[in-house]
Amino acid sequence: MVKVMQTWDDGLVADIDLIGILRRHRAKAAFCLNPGLHQDGRSLSWVREGREIWRLSRGELYAVYDGFEIWSHSLTHPDLTVLSREQLAWEARASRELLEEIFRRQVLGFAYPFNACNDVVKETVRAAGYRWARGPRPQEDDLPPGGPLCGDPLEFPPSCHFLAPDFWERYDRQRFRDGVFFFWGHSCELVGTEMWQEFEARIRGISLDPQAEWCFFHELFPARQ
Repeated sequence: MVKVMQTWDDGLVADIDLIGILRRHRAKAAFCLNPGLHQDGRSLSWVREGREIWRLSRGELYAVYDGFEIWSHSLTHPDLTVLSREQLAWEARASRELLEEIFRRQVLGFAYPFNACNDVVKETVRAAGYRWARGPRPQEDDLPPGGPLCGDPLEFPPSCHFLAPDFWERYDRQRFRDGVFFFWGHSCELVGTEMWQEFEARIRGISLDPQAEWCFFHELFPARQ
């Protein structure tokens, strides 16, 4: 039985459509948010290939992400590796406090902005009370069965990005070894009807696989805490 996990970054308006797909197929997921960037109304975050990417309003967060796991993605999404220790500690600690205030539950997961991490960042995140984090590097193919669980939970390696051309090959390898398949991405990367339909077919396929089980991270790690 392969355990399947996914994380989605940045708290974007497009997450609403993505979550609709996940709910239809009972797929579990974690959403990685920057609470310091959400405003009273929806806000323009950046422009990607000529498209405006909008962030959800602060008041929408609780309802939109109800039933899903919430992680911190830092307070304001800086490169944590270039901050002073004081700034780094603030980004890690304040983001957790704000998210726990919004969602009224513990926030134990962390996603490093830009996938940038070093020993100081990791230890600061640990000191802020996080128990697991998405690692900066993809999982190696030669990991033994259960390989991702053998290392530091604060460097938990993803199997791949959801748009990786070898997505299904990596999935099948973890399925064969009864391992963990962990993918990540941003909902703004889904562009056009065809891509959204293909994504839904992918989620449906995993949900219908009798040898697959959607998993939250807190279901994977409790015995290790």
